[in-house]
Amino acid sequence: SARCDSRRGVAVAQSTRSLESGERLRRPPSDMSGESRRVLPSLAWLAIAIGPSETSAYYAGLTARSAARRARVARMSALGQYSIGVDVGTGSARAGVVDVRTGALVGVHKQSIKMWTPLADFYEQSSADIWDAVCTSVRGAVEEAGITPAQVCGIAFDATCSLVCIDESNAPVGIDPQSPDEDERNVIVWLDHRANKQAAQINALGHARLRTVGGVISPEMEVPKMLWLKEQMPAAFARV
Repeated sequence: SARCDSRRGVAVAQSTRSLESGERLRRPPSDMSGESRRVLPSLAWLAIAIGPSETSAYYAGLTARSAARRARVARMSALGQYSIGVDVGTGSARAGVVDVRTGALVGVHKQSIKMWTPLADFYEQSSADIWDAVCTSVRGAVEEAGITPAQVCGIAFDATCSLVCIDESNAPVGIDPQSPDEDERNVIVWLDHRANKQAAQINALGHARLRTVGGVISPEMEVPKMLWLKEQMPAAFARV
């Protein structure tokens, strides 16, 4: 607007006179954060653009936000923030507690996972047992770290690429052909190769989607395993 243009003109004139007379920008306070100090050069041009009074208000707001941020960091440090990482592997679940302020690993725990091998190339587990191992490893790592759950700010998981079979109510569905009623054994582990034939059938189709898995699908992936379940255990497949 005309008013804004007028105010900008006054600000430019005032700033030009200040620069011509050798006046310097006020030195930033010693307690100002590094971020605030980095933006100070642009504040000089902000004064030219919007005027001294608006710049003063912006400067005060920047200082207040910086102080509030330092206060939040201080509160977090006083509380002691920790993060938990959980690795669900083939034979065990491992948990580690890390101090996010220093990166130090302060607590670890490992819990074994049960494995069934009823036939050659058949590897089976229980999702309930895997979850128990995860919970046990997390509790053990927290105990070793000497912290409370309230001090944990985050948790992350990674896991193997196994096929877990459950029904619509999240109850386990058995996947062992020799013991189909043993619903506890509801995980076909990633290294299980019972679906070699099914993987070959899928690859023979030459479908364009195979490009997303490197051109050839492995029996260790879920799709061949699901096809095996459909062909070899149709009652179980119908429940999933």
